[in-house]
Amino acid sequence: MASDEKKMVSASKPALPPSSEENGNVFSMMYRFFKKVSIVGVVYLVGYMQWSVAWLIGPVILSVLRDQWRKENEYRRNLAKAAASSSEKDVVLAKLDDLPAWVFFPDVERAEWLNRILLQVWPNVNSYARILLKESIEPAVAESLANYKLTGFKFERMILGTI
Repeated sequence: MASDEKKMVSASKPALPPSSEENGNVFSMMYRFFKKVSIVGVVYLVGYMQWSVAWLIGPVILSVLRDQWRKENEYRRNLAKAAASSSEKDVVLAKLDDLPAWVFFPDVERAEWLNRILLQVWPNVNSYARILLKESIEPAVAESLANYKLTGFKFERMILGTI
């Protein structure tokens, strides 16, 4: 029975000639091979001629930078294509690893809890700041200004505002 199914599958799919992708892969592989051989040859030649190591390091650094730049551009291009061709929800779900931690742990990482605490504490902070300014900062500033013959310094209004 299984052989009958295989016959039907093979009968429905005619034999195709080798695709251009396979030929492209062979040429691509040959290109990479000759590129690597030429790089090794250049390194050998530079060593044989006793040239500076900088002649090797410079092109290597430029090659690495170029490859990194290509990867970044390809990534941005693919991301833009995906965003344009799919819904926003799919894009967000695909990039789930790149989302900030407060998305997954909203109570811990967001500052809403801090806002609630500040809302309760703020009136007391205002009175503490008023006392601090009157008792320690105002005398110190008045003493510093007395050296310049300026007298009568004092804070008249101290309001931090409301939340």
